[in-house]
Amino acid sequence: MSRYVSLIACLALVFVMALACFNCLVNPYQLFQHSLFELKHRPVFHSMYLVKPYLQRRQPPELLIAGSSRAGSSLNPEHPALSRKFVFNAGLPAAGLEDVRRSIELAARQGQLQEVVLALDYYMFAGADLGVDTAARLDLHHRLSLDSSEFEYWLVLATDYVRVLLSWPATVDSLRTLQEQETLTLSQDTSLSLQSNGLWQLSAQASRNSAKAFLGKLREATYLYCGLAPDPSHLPSIDYAPYRQLLKDLHHRRLHAKLVILPMHGALREVIAACGLEEHRRAWLRSMVELNTDSAERVGRESYPIWDFSGFSETVAVPPPSGEPMRWFQDASHPTLEMGNRVLDAIYSQHSSANFGTMLNELVFDQHLADDQRGASDYRLKHPLPQLPRWVDRLRKE
Repeated sequence: MSRYVSLIACLALVFVMALACFNCLVNPYQLFQHSLFELKHRPVFHSMYLVKPYLQRRQPPELLIAGSSRAGSSLNPEHPALSRKFVFNAGLPAAGLEDVRRSIELAARQGQLQEVVLALDYYMFAGADLGVDTAARLDLHHRLSLDSSEFEYWLVLATDYVRVLLSWPATVDSLRTLQEQETLTLSQDTSLSLQSNGLWQLSAQASRNSAKAFLGKLREATYLYCGLAPDPSHLPSIDYAPYRQLLKDLHHRRLHAKLVILPMHGALREVIAACGLEEHRRAWLRSMVELNTDSAERVGRESYPIWDFSGFSETVAVPPPSGEPMRWFQDASHPTLEMGNRVLDAIYSQHSSANFGTMLNELVFDQHLADDQRGASDYRLKHPLPQLPRWVDRLRKE
């Protein structure tokens, strides 16, 4: 009997070791620093909260890009304007202000941080539910808060390694990674792999920004934004305390910073308006400017530049795709790398366009809003979305 027990124990041990070796070699989340095989990886949404804190620790950044997936997949750390510094893109899917603040805290503790490019989004403030598990977000904060000199850091790291090496979800993602190799190679999808500098790309395949896929994502966005205000007469309240604290921390550490509102497709702006949130969004934008000025005056420093690229410029006011892949957007919300390069060009005065991006302050704000309202009206006339009122009506009735 004992011989059978020993045999079963040995087989179980062999299975566990084989599983760990398999997941380590495939490296589905790119947690391990090896390239034994030239495998292509799709960035996995839920793995970003696991991997990004460890990537950020590998080399102390001098400049940190922080924000949501809109920043994480479009702002290139290797842009020529940033070439003199080591840059890490800490952008995370569905990031909130607390996630951003903790990423900046970690970079500051690493000792080399000089500047932050901070991409902010309306939904970060408005309390949108983007489907991130609360436990995953708390785990992220814990990873970001620990120092590598603490014993607890190594305990958390060991736990995360075991989670990747021996868990069933990681094994499924390893199998999926292998299964997709031929497809990814044939499609020449340029969106592969989370890079060591933190940049990751959404799928660049034509099927992603086809007319059908675009409308599907736009409908998802309608659910998101209309969910913020199911009753148009009761708009969401915004707690600006995290934003004030973020600005206070940046000034306290005497960091340079550039605040950016990234472009979004004109059709997504139409969704926000159809859900009754456009004026609320503009009020949010005004508060962003006023609080930025107030925060700087309190400590006797200059306010940080706030760049708004969400207005109806020639690259934003484009029709939904009808056949050809879009040049400037990966979908209705996420800019392409080319669009991200234009943003970085503008804020670092490389090759800025006269009608792309506005640096906001209280002197130009009213004119900026008036121009934005005209752009929205023009877009609505040129590129109507007849299905949008039906989506909104259906959501209001549910």
